[in-house]
Amino acid sequence: MASRTEVVSALSQNRAQDLMTTAENSWLDFKTTPYAVHTDKGKFELCKDVAALANAQGGLLVCGARTTPLTTEAKDVVTELTAFPEEHAKVQSCRDVITEYVHPPVATTFTWYDEPAKKGHGYLVIDVEPLREEARYAMVRKMLSDRDKLTEGWCIPVRHGDQTVFVNANEIYYLINASLQARTHTPAATVTPSYDLEAGRRELERLLGWQDTPVLYWQSTPPRVPDDFLELLHRPDGIRMRLINQESLRGEYGFNFMSAYAPPKAHEGGLLLSDSRRAIWVRPDASVIAAAVATDSMLCHAMSQRAESARLNVIALSEANLEYFRWVDRFLLPSVEGRWEHRVTAERFAGKEPRLLGPGHNPQFPMIGFQNQASADLWDRAWPATGSPETDAFKSLSRIYGLFGLAASQNPYTTDERADTEKVRAAVQG
Repeated sequence: MASRTEVVSALSQNRAQDLMTTAENSWLDFKTTPYAVHTDKGKFELCKDVAALANAQGGLLVCGARTTPLTTEAKDVVTELTAFPEEHAKVQSCRDVITEYVHPPVATTFTWYDEPAKKGHGYLVIDVEPLREEARYAMVRKMLSDRDKLTEGWCIPVRHGDQTVFVNANEIYYLINASLQARTHTPAATVTPSYDLEAGRRELERLLGWQDTPVLYWQSTPPRVPDDFLELLHRPDGIRMRLINQESLRGEYGFNFMSAYAPPKAHEGGLLLSDSRRAIWVRPDASVIAAAVATDSMLCHAMSQRAESARLNVIALSEANLEYFRWVDRFLLPSVEGRWEHRVTAERFAGKEPRLLGPGHNPQFPMIGFQNQASADLWDRAWPATGSPETDAFKSLSRIYGLFGLAASQNPYTTDERADTEKVRAAVQG
């Protein structure tokens, strides 16, 4: 399911079976049973889940579907529908609990959908609207004790990918500090460390001899540098292992950042995996830089056969772009809680031989097809990470395509503002 609309349509049109194999994500959370709001634990769980979605992009809590973790990917998918009696939904009690324990108020809509195959049973969907930036963050005004009892305290949950995490003490301090300083019109302490992104790109160019080559860069930076990151980075079962086994769509032969010939090597305290056409470098400050040359050896692969050596290959671009976010959002972002930033940078795209890109699929030989030139030699755009690989990959494509005066929706491997993994998989394996 690619959107809230699709989930709601499936339930409203008596197609609950369509939810099977749907994965949880940053806006979708499944629950096997309704919230047990007659217990303290149930009250806390409801408030935690509602506040987490409100503090992110909003989303749906769907009660009546059991999920199971996949063994091949880091995600949970629906494996069983568990429709329950309508009287167990306790909608008014849920509303009262949210009103009492979540602050500031969060807009929610409760909707019941019948299961025709089981009279009197169905599914409850709680639609949570995101809080405006100036109203954030929603907090739960109680904590849960070791004995599953509500106790004094408060917490700020946030949806991160398909998981709910809690804002830690350092981040809470900076949020409070920023608010207090804003009232007195004095500068607030910043939670985000300074990252020299350009220096990282220059270092890769120096190492790989790309100073005169058109290169597309992807970069991601965390909100802070955890004390134990170097240990996580270098231990055999840590990020080093994830660089070796990236769980890519088609291994080292695809347009990705894997290598079958050399393991990651230490570089300036980080880990670098590279060859002559691509690189990924996880730095000791927890930031990451990936790069791919926009030449016939990578992003313009095989286009010279069509007398278009400067034209980006849509399959190569789509696959490499998606593979970056499949790796970073699944394996790196969870290592540092908080709001990451993603960035895409194109360098030397409008030089003596400008890079080209057209809408739709690659043109068939010998047809050239419609194409646009890159409109700037240096193009640098960033956005807050969503934690969803397909969503972040689409946001990246929208910035890359924008350089050529195109929309990411003109890429044939996207669906409803996300990069479509199955479409890319079919293209590269077909």
